[in-house]
Amino acid sequence: CMVVDPPASNLEGGGVTLDVKPSAQVEFIKKNFPLFKRIGVLYSSHRNKEVIKELKEIKQRGGADLVFAEVTAIEQVDKILTDLSTKADCLLMLSDPTIYTPQTASQIIMRTLELNFPIIAASPAYVKAGALAGIYADTEDNGCQASEVVGRVLAGEKADAISLHWPKKTKTAVNLVVAERLRVQVNSSTIESAEQVIK
Repeated sequence: CMVVDPPASNLEGGGVTLDVKPSAQVEFIKKNFPLFKRIGVLYSSHRNKEVIKELKEIKQRGGADLVFAEVTAIEQVDKILTDLSTKADCLLMLSDPTIYTPQTASQIIMRTLELNFPIIAASPAYVKAGALAGIYADTEDNGCQASEVVGRVLAGEKADAISLHWPKKTKTAVNLVVAERLRVQVNSSTIESAEQVIK
C-alpha cells in the first residue's frame, strides 16, 4: 500500500497503489485551477505505463487537453521543460523516480519557477519545495484498504487474483507563496479543502 507504480516492481495485484487515479488528478486541476486548460506531463517509457495509458484515454475522450513529453535521458529535462512550458499551462508531476530523484526534483522545481510554469505535484513535500499545489493519497485510508485485501486473502482468495486498487481517498496541499510569485489566483474553496497550506 506504500508503493508507487507497483507494476514496475512486478506487484500486479493484491494491494493499493500510492499513486492517485489519473482522472482524479485531472479533475483536481480542472476544478481548482480552471485557467490551466493545457496540462503538461513528463514521463519515461519504463514507468507509470497504466497511468500514462489512462491519461491518454482521457485525452482521447476529450476530458482534458494533455500535452505529453517523454524523457529518455535526465540530461534532457531542462530543454524539455522549456519547450513544454510554451505548450502547456501547468505540469502534472507523476510519481516517477527516474525523473524526479532527490537530486533532480529541486532543480526541476526551480526551473519551473523561472519559467512561470506551475507544478501540480504528487506529494506534499514537493508542494513545500515550490510546487503550486498537490494531490496525493490518504495513506491512512490506503492502510485500511490494504487491510481489506489482507482479509480477503485470509478468507481464501489468491492475492494475485485480486486487482490492484487506486486510493479511495486523497488529500491536497497548496503553496500560496508560489501562487503569489506565479500570479496564480487560488480559490478560497481550494485553500479551505487543503490538508496543508503553505503561506
